Amino acid sequence: MQTAEGLVHSEISANEAALALADANKIAIVPGYGLAVAQAQNSIAAISSLLTSQGKDVTFGVHPVAGRMPGQLNVLLAEAGVPYDRVLEMEARCCHCPLFHVDVHPTLDVSASMPSLGWKFL
Repeated sequence: MQTAEGLVHSEISANEAALALADANKIAIVPGYGLAVAQAQNSIAAISSLLTSQGKDVTFGVHPVAGRMPGQLNVLLAEAGVPYDRVLEMEARCCHCPLFHVDVHPTLDVSASMPSLGWKFL
């Protein structure tokens, strides 16, 4: 699907996201307000820890005013145990990957018998 700005948007399944993460060496996670709403900070911290234990370079790119108030996502990630040096402000994150931007929105799958973390890559 193409946006009005000419950008390509495609959605992938959770399985496709898992395969993409397994194939990647460097992973930038860009959480948004949905992470706070879904209370998914512990889930994303666990995923990050697992990927890091597999030798992958995982960083978080956080906009200074992401969430409902400035610093909210930084606090949520810190409380979930994400190391401070892995959480970068978007300006710092962008210098590390100037060619693309991946936006990840965690959502809660309430249709399943047990809620699970789903992903949308934009």
